[in-house]
Amino acid sequence: MLGGFEHETCERIVAIFRITDNFCVLVLIHLIAIPITNASVNPARSIASALFVGGWALQQLWLFIVAPIVGAVVAAAVYGALRAPIERISLTRAEESLPSEQLQRRNKPKAA
Repeated sequence: MLGGFEHETCERIVAIFRITDNFCVLVLIHLIAIPITNASVNPARSIASALFVGGWALQQLWLFIVAPIVGAVVAAAVYGALRAPIERISLTRAEESLPSEQLQRRNKPKAA
């Protein structure tokens, strides 16, 4: 979700579509995964239920803690592999490339 806001040049409409996509996925999880597999979207709710039920629920508790962390690491790796590299240029090269900077340098009065 935050990848849509990484660059300042990101257009507002593109960011809105990215948020909408994430919202649609969350709605699909609620409509499909929860009724079929009893999936949990909120790990805190799963942890609280497991502590009260005990037994088999407590044995599966590690999955609600480890899986989001593993998912975040995998998502970060995939995002890092797929995103376009940012070209970095030096300050002098950037100033030389701007016509307004060139004009300011030409019109700047010289120190006496």
